[in-house]
Amino acid sequence: RILRGLMDSVVVAAPALALSILIRVSWGSPVPPPSSFSILDLTIGRILTSGWTLAGTVLLSGLSVVAAIGLWREPSIRLRIQGALMWIFAFGLIVANPYHYSVEDLPRLSVFAWPALLPLALSGAGFKRSPAPEARPGRDGLRTAAAVLALLACLGLVAATDPYERAPFPRTPDAVALVGRLRESAKTARALDQGEVFEFDPLAPRYAEPITERFNLTEGRRQRWFLYKGFGVGAAFASGIPEFRGEAHLLLPLLEPRTLTMRLDLQIQAGVTAAVSVGGRQIASVTSGTPSHTFEVPAGVLIRGDNILKILTPQDALVRLMRFEARVKAPKNPQG
Repeated sequence: RILRGLMDSVVVAAPALALSILIRVSWGSPVPPPSSFSILDLTIGRILTSGWTLAGTVLLSGLSVVAAIGLWREPSIRLRIQGALMWIFAFGLIVANPYHYSVEDLPRLSVFAWPALLPLALSGAGFKRSPAPEARPGRDGLRTAAAVLALLACLGLVAATDPYERAPFPRTPDAVALVGRLRESAKTARALDQGEVFEFDPLAPRYAEPITERFNLTEGRRQRWFLYKGFGVGAAFASGIPEFRGEAHLLLPLLEPRTLTMRLDLQIQAGVTAAVSVGGRQIASVTSGTPSHTFEVPAGVLIRGDNILKILTPQDALVRLMRFEARVKAPKNPQG
């Protein structure tokens, strides 16, 4: 009976596990890899910092207490195993995820544990299950075929999903800025793929004036959506020359990871060097003596999606982004 309960639990979890593996294989491994994290330290730290919010979520509004009684009273070992495993995995994987953890998301994510605990909670509250109706002969094959078709449909939908990787969105995004970034980054990726130049000049007419009607989606073309991090709040709608201290990130959208030729013009204080990196690899250095620097970004550090170009300087150094250009070194369909 215990083996049957374990097998049923594996069958229930198999579709989600298979889809997760398929997504990881088709979308590639994240950077840094999961093996670079100490899961034990990560988990303990999150449990300590989450405090009462995590404890309240784990209790599922008291359902877990009643389900714990049902875990002792329920005669079906299969239901016991399924409920316990789903509860453990639901919260264990949430806390142990090395890439993202949000206390605000805990109540929403707890919905994955509710279905498995409901039968145990009913048993704990004194309800008894009616005997299962006898299966009608000749229907097993039809049910199996329907289940297989449903699984194949899910696998097909995942396999057909575009693996274009988006840079992480802020926790409380500006809806208009987000739509502008999605739309304009897709246009820019297609333009680069066709051999066009992706350039930013803060004094050009397109970016010279601030966007005052932030609610207006038609102003998306003028948004500075590529100023991803470090340039201040509302940088996508601002005007003038962007400035930052310490570290700043730019977005470089690509449909295919092909070598880029970049020109980066920075106004830097004397004696300061700015390190430029993509995908965790330093690819260039810009100094105050050579503010305009042209370099190549090798295809090996790029991905299909929103690539993040990081500019790192000393924390007290003020840096101004005067201009940048990017073009694919060998475009698929170069423009004449």
